Order: sequence, then structure tokens, then C-alpha cells
Amino acid sequence: MILVIVLNALFALTFSAGKKALMYGSPLMLSFGRTAIAALILLLFNLIKNRSFPKINLSHLMLLLTYSLMLLTSFLCGNWALARVTSIKSALFYAMAPLITALISYLLFHDRFNYYKTIGIIMGFIGMLVIATNNSNQIDLILQMPGWPEFVLGLAVITYATGWFLIKPLVTEDHYNPVYMNGLASLISCLICIPIIIITQENLPLIPAFWIWTSVQAIVSSVICYSLYMYLLNYYSANFLSFSGFSEPIFAAIYGWFLLNEVPSIIFWIATVLIALGLYLFYYGEKNHSN
Repeated sequence: MILVIVLNALFALTFSAGKKALMYGSPLMLSFGRTAIAALILLLFNLIKNRSFPKINLSHLMLLLTYSLMLLTSFLCGNWALARVTSIKSALFYAMAPLITALISYLLFHDRFNYYKTIGIIMGFIGMLVIATNNSNQIDLILQMPGWPEFVLGLAVITYATGWFLIKPLVTEDHYNPVYMNGLASLISCLICIPIIIITQENLPLIPAFWIWTSVQAIVSSVICYSLYMYLLNYYSANFLSFSGFSEPIFAAIYGWFLLNEVPSIIFWIATVLIALGLYLFYYGEKNHSN
């Protein structure tokens, strides 16, 4: 159980690390740096372990390319929004990913929702609406219409959740190594960034602090947390690990407070409770009242 807590605590660090990196570079450069570092480490690890790079057939390659585009879109949108909202709000949005994945599954694959799942989804989205309409710089109960950062952040979470439907069959059905797939997707995303950087004429950040925090984000999220998640699947169900992720915003709030001087608002704690209850009801309905 301690390792589950460590997993969520480490993943929550990526939001503060990204926010720190954005003090010295643009969202595009952060996306480029993160994917480049992740690709280098993951593909090098795969080469050392397996001594080869397995071939991928054309249909699978197209699926991987699509997933890479979704991954990059999620990074670009998420980083653009992160530069304009607190790391705490960003983390709370991403805590909704399991519920958004379930909703996508319902819409695309016609998965049925029982009473508990339906109430869980509704409660979770109420929590998301509450945090989206909150001015994160205020401590009291102040609500306002969500702006572009909230909409773009929502798009980032949706593309992040949708991407799992694309990469899952390559790993579970076609039995590609997940580390290799993740490394290739990171490499493709990195390569796509290059022409965008050339067109926009952005300069590569030379400030060491940018690359330090970008490396922290890439290594913690794409290497350490991913590997730890794969290890924990041997002892816990995927549903339990997904549900445990509701604790990430709490850790993100602690990091944001100490590293970024972000004070969590009352609205943040209300939204956290709503989303946590929504996740609990949804997984209760999935585990004990299967359709």
C-alpha cells in the first residue's frame, strides 16, 4: 500500500515540475523536452533489455502515429493551460481522467452504467465544474465562468483519456512491449515538435533550470511512475490503482504550496471531495454491481 501512495505522490510532482519549467520556457519547448528525454531513456532501456527494436506492421504503425498525435495534443494543451492556471487546478482536472475514460467507453462502445456508476459520473463532473469555475487565486468561495485555460485543460484531459483506447490493443492484443510503445510514441511526438519549433521560430531554452525541471517531469512521469504502475498491477487491480489516483491533487496541493506558493482554496477542497466521492461510487458500482 505504501508503494501506491508513493506512485500518486510522485506523479503529482509532475504538475509542479511542469509549472517550474514553464517559468523559463514555452509550453511547446516543455512538450518537446519532455518527449525527447522520455524517448531517449525508454528506448535506450528497451535496447539494453531486449537488444533489438521490434518491427511494427503498417496498420499498427498508423495506430501508433494517431496515439502519438493524441499524446502530443494532450501535452501541448496541458502545458499551455498550466502556464495560465495553478498546478493544483491542473492536477484536479487530470484526476477526472478515469471518469472521462468511462464516459468515452459508454459513448463509443455502449457500455452500460448502473445506478452507482451514473451517480459517480454526475458527482465527478459536478466537482470538475466547481473547480473549473473557481478563481484559483482566491481563498474564499468565488465562482466565475470558465475561460480558455479551463476549456483547453479539459481538452488535454480528454485527449489523454482517449489515447489509452488507441494504445491499449497494441499492448494487450498484439503484445507489443509497453515500454517500447511508450518510447516510440514519445519519439514520434518529439519529432513532430521540431517542424513546429522551426515554423514558430522559438529558441531552445539555455537556462539549466528549464532542463532540470523538464527532466524531473519526464523521468518521474514517463519512466519511474510508468514502471512502478506496471509493477503494482501484479498486486493490485487496475481499478484500484485508478481510484487511488484521487489522492494526486492532494499531493499536488502540497507541492504547489511549497514550491510555487499556491494556496489551495476552499473550492479546491470541495471539488476534491466531490471528485473522490464520484470515483468511489463509480468503482463501487463497477466492482459490486456489474452489468
